[in-house]
Amino acid sequence: GSKVIAHSMANPTLVGACAYQGRCVNFNNAQGPILGSKAADVAGMLCKKRAWWDPRRVTRDVMNAFNGCNGAVNSLKTSNFRDPHYHNTARRIIKRTTCGDTTAFGYSKGYEHLGAGLFLIDKTFLVGERSDGMVTKSSCTVNHTLPNVVNMRADHLVFKGHIHGRSRRDMVGWLRGAARR
Repeated sequence: GSKVIAHSMANPTLVGACAYQGRCVNFNNAQGPILGSKAADVAGMLCKKRAWWDPRRVTRDVMNAFNGCNGAVNSLKTSNFRDPHYHNTARRIIKRTTCGDTTAFGYSKGYEHLGAGLFLIDKTFLVGERSDGMVTKSSCTVNHTLPNVVNMRADHLVFKGHIHGRSRRDMVGWLRGAARR
């Protein structure tokens, strides 16, 4: 049968649709902020206009690349994801999980400048836990309670470009294979 692979914000959308509207589908999570994003918690500070020479400007560019400097980012604040019913629903319908890791800095070919921003966000605001630059591992895994978790050497931009010269279709196959291991 067909498989649903949800990336990033599609994950909390699918969990919420099931938990609160009864519209459920089992799916594989690829770098989903199931418990929100600590980067969203500090987005106001990250989105401030910076002088062209200010090195913090790269974080603003990254947030803009993810439309993170608009009102939608408020939906990803961690305070919005505290409902135990939502957590239990996520555990029930997410079958496989692939979380990213910024130790793979530079893997998103063609987006290295944004990858640098993700690396900077990770090392500045998401300190103390592995993340892909936007989503911490605890958020991706519902506080480490999801089964079948695979760590992927890629930052959050992996779907935005090519990784190791692979196309998006190849990338989906790579994720499916990683989720089987």
